[in-house]
Amino acid sequence: MAGPCTVMCLLETAAQAITDTASGRELLSGVAAAKGVTTNCNTPMEARFMAEVARASAGVDLNVINPILDELIGMYEKDYKTAPAGKIFDDCYDLVTLTPSDEYVKVYDEAAAIMEKLGLKLGK
Repeated sequence: MAGPCTVMCLLETAAQAITDTASGRELLSGVAAAKGVTTNCNTPMEARFMAEVARASAGVDLNVINPILDELIGMYEKDYKTAPAGKIFDDCYDLVTLTPSDEYVKVYDEAAAIMEKLGLKLGK
């Protein structure tokens, strides 16, 4: 529901990555920032977060994963109707170097810290 450069977007991405990985699905369903229907509203940062969370949750017992998912989803599901729109790619990345903005790096780090508090340490 939430757009790029928002913690909510990354937490939603994490929930999908955890679910796909823990259930043994043969692929990750991918990122759908801004409901997947808004033009220019996906960035590599969401895909990176998805990969990091999938790696961190691979092999974790379902008895550990399920409470993580419950707490994670509880952090944002109340905000579905008012999900932040986020930013378009051009505002999230330097268009010359194709590196994420300082703002998005901070958002990413905040979401990664939340995942660590929930018990999944992401690699960098």
